[in-house]
Amino acid sequence: IKHEISLYLLMALLILTTLNRRRPTYIVFYAVFLVLHVLLSGFGVRLWDAQDTRLWVLSHWNYPRFVETGLYFFSGTLLYAYRDRALPRRWYLAVIALLALVLGGCFGFLRVVYVVALPYLICYLAASPLLSGFERIGDLSFGMYVYSYPIQQLIYHVAPGLHPLWCF
Repeated sequence: IKHEISLYLLMALLILTTLNRRRPTYIVFYAVFLVLHVLLSGFGVRLWDAQDTRLWVLSHWNYPRFVETGLYFFSGTLLYAYRDRALPRRWYLAVIALLALVLGGCFGFLRVVYVVALPYLICYLAASPLLSGFERIGDLSFGMYVYSYPIQQLIYHVAPGLHPLWCF
């Protein structure tokens, strides 16, 4: 959760500087985190490798998690910033996204496709008629996020080698 807090503090800084009102800001931040993620997961290159524990988000241990969390965070802000633009909702793109997720799970070097395929698939499924009735219950997303964390940690404690898709 410390990574999310860091990103929300970054978002507060964007709001205070009014950069949040300019949509290209989200493209820039998404692109920065995407490049950092590709360099890290594809080539093992770290642009930051702090041994200093005062920089806990960017420390050697936290850096990969921060980059991945930041990438998902800014993919969400990018989707929100451009919410007035129609995301092409095509069944074949959803199938490609699903295949990319499965192949990305099988081959570690393809994990970078998660950051494009997963958000698309979530948006595609969220707009499907099959799932459109959930809004009657209320907003489940935050509750699922908050309650899933301790459950996932318990699962990882019991089965540490389990693939992350099983927790999904």
